[in-house]
Amino acid sequence: MLLKLKDGMRLVLLHYHILKNGGSSIEEILRRSFWETFSTFDLPHRDAEIKPPELLAFLERHPRVNAFSSHQIFYPVPQAPGFLFFDICFLRDPIDRIRSIYDYFRGKPADGDPIRELANQHTLGDFTRRMVEEMPWTVNDVQVNLLANGLVNDQPRGIEDLEIATARMLDTSFLGVVDRFNQSLVASHKLNALFPGLNCVQAPVNDSAAPGSTMAERIEQFRNACDPAVFAELLRLNAMDFELLRRAREEVRRRFESLPDHEERLRGLKEGVSILIALGDNADAAKPAPAPSTPVKRKPLPVPPGSNPGLFTRLTRRLRFATHLRAMKPGSEFRRLFDENYYREVYPDAADPLWHFIATGAFEGRNPHPLFDTKFYLSQCKEQPKVNALLDYLERDDPDGPRPHPLFDPAYYVRRYPDVVETRMNPLAHYILHGAAEGRKPHPLFQPDYYLTVCADARNAANPLVHFVESAGNACCSPHPLFDCASYLSAHPEIDGNPLVAYLTRSRSPRSSEVSLGALDAARFAIQDVEILVVFPGSGFDSCPEMEQRRIFDAVQARADVSVEAALVWRDRSGQKKFLCAPQQRPFFELARYDQLAAQINGTL
Repeated sequence: MLLKLKDGMRLVLLHYHILKNGGSSIEEILRRSFWETFSTFDLPHRDAEIKPPELLAFLERHPRVNAFSSHQIFYPVPQAPGFLFFDICFLRDPIDRIRSIYDYFRGKPADGDPIRELANQHTLGDFTRRMVEEMPWTVNDVQVNLLANGLVNDQPRGIEDLEIATARMLDTSFLGVVDRFNQSLVASHKLNALFPGLNCVQAPVNDSAAPGSTMAERIEQFRNACDPAVFAELLRLNAMDFELLRRAREEVRRRFESLPDHEERLRGLKEGVSILIALGDNADAAKPAPAPSTPVKRKPLPVPPGSNPGLFTRLTRRLRFATHLRAMKPGSEFRRLFDENYYREVYPDAADPLWHFIATGAFEGRNPHPLFDTKFYLSQCKEQPKVNALLDYLERDDPDGPRPHPLFDPAYYVRRYPDVVETRMNPLAHYILHGAAEGRKPHPLFQPDYYLTVCADARNAANPLVHFVESAGNACCSPHPLFDCASYLSAHPEIDGNPLVAYLTRSRSPRSSEVSLGALDAARFAIQDVEILVVFPGSGFDSCPEMEQRRIFDAVQARADVSVEAALVWRDRSGQKKFLCAPQQRPFFELARYDQLAAQINGTL
């Protein structure tokens, strides 16, 4: 495999802010969702263009920005190694857009802008006539031109531009139509898998339409204000924009209805917007204070069979423990890691939790803490320890040794946080006592800030990883952009526990395949510490039978590292992206654009 691993991939939302296409409302959504990691930027001249190298340079100078809006970035979406871009684009009825431009500029100082000057000097009818006669490129299939050619002061070439614009519209990550605004916002819900902070509950901003007016009423008023010949010419000049809008409405409807709970989400969005409108300027200050942390209610576990060791055995185990003087001290790491309340809740038969664990429970596979899985730890030991498992783990003091829990990786923890070594604390003890509160990552597939964003209940928990570990089945929120719990459970309905624990502890059969692959383009990169391998099969792959596609996918998996999930991504005959991947990664590949993934190719498989 001739692949060089790229550094962590940067995911960025790009808002293509077309003038008077609902862009101010989208900007406000991005500002409220991302705050200091959102940026908007335009050059002084209205017709200036921010070219891809300039955009990339801006993002390099602002490494925390993951959402960007500008009137001066144009299609196609830039492609660059190390970046996965996701575009936002809203389209609008071209007649209603011209009306909105007139209303927006009228009454504002002209400052040399010819469109603004016309709006301030003429009625709507005369403004439209002058635009058609003197600046036809400003009212001639503007949206088709912007999507197909990225041009402002020019006119589209012909029907081929409509097809290019349509293809780019269908590829848009967050597609919107102004007269389907709420449905467009709901249809973007899947983007939350990669941008969990995206919150589309937002009252309209900078809306120039008369309150309560419908688009049909506004179009009729526009028609009446114009000379019939001018209006007819305007319809002719925007025939492709109307067709693009029709196709965009159909695509928004499809995306909206693809969500099983779309009507419920739409009602919730409208209710949220109504509340924001009622709050007005106090909306930002009206966020409820976090509720105090509440203890986790745990169900008692059944008593393990054969749990009655003799007196001599229990005494021997106690004496062995007593010889470890450091562990005996009240402030030792052993004492601080042993969660007496947890043990008493899940094992109510233990009268004295600590000594029960030392003499009996540890040897029955009972756990001293939610993040210490005794059976999992012992399964990694070549020889069974003579002392209890927790003490054995602490005495080894080896980050590369047996791990205490599937979701805590000591070697990863100390490698990511070298200051932990300087404290001379056990990595698990450091995480439980300090790291969790500091937002540190215990495992590549558990991203604390991501989990806390998608799981409201966890925000009140003392330790987000404990909250996740003790969640099971459909109650689990996803812990990482590359591990969607619902998708994994859908593929493995037999799982009734924590899906990520099940994934990490599943038995892996040796990967082998006799299918010849040849040399295939591939990209290997990491997203938030999780490596991924994307392979691009050659032309003709789409015509292969489904079983053959699956065989090739299995062969690609066999060639990949055991710790890395591989995926196949290709375009079908119509140009649409298709893919095969691990079930937990389906939301990521549904959202990632083909051109963005292909831009990451860094070798062959």
